[in-house]
Amino acid sequence: MAMGQFILVRAATLRALGGFDHPTRRGALADDRAFALAVKATGRRVGFVEAPGLLRTSGYATWRQAWQGHAHHLIPTVVARSARARTSGALVAHALGTLFPTVALLATLGHGWWHGWRQVRMALLAYGPLAAAGMLVRWRAARLTHLPSGYVFAGPLGAALVEWLVVRALLQRSTTIAWKGQHYRQGQ
Repeated sequence: MAMGQFILVRAATLRALGGFDHPTRRGALADDRAFALAVKATGRRVGFVEAPGLLRTSGYATWRQAWQGHAHHLIPTVVARSARARTSGALVAHALGTLFPTVALLATLGHGWWHGWRQVRMALLAYGPLAAAGMLVRWRAARLTHLPSGYVFAGPLGAALVEWLVVRALLQRSTTIAWKGQHYRQGQ
């Protein structure tokens, strides 16, 4: 997925592809992605570079904008017929690897609190390290990307929101998507 906040491309490549507003990409819902795919189709490389000292972008101002913005990028990516099976498999793997250990640990802690810790020792030994490993990965990711330390604890909630966005995209029945006051047909 290309990120439209800032795209760096060689002038010769831009000219060869007819610019950003080429008729084959004009009006595309994910125009940044369409442009990146066009670059890649010519055999050129597409990549992402972290440059925090060179540029700065801002995110969405509200939760609603963030929800709609992320959904509008996910929908064209996951609804393609060729991607549905892979997306569904990734969804299950993501849920098992991210959500299940956290939910299982919380359920085990709740059961131990109400019914005694002796009954839940084995479950704590099983789910505790999984949840701790997930937190360690999120802590490292937060340090590398300069995110606030609270990201470590928000990870399971974020994972649940991503799961819901992907499920919503997979179950979307409409053939049009509304984004910033315009309507787009899926597949554009």
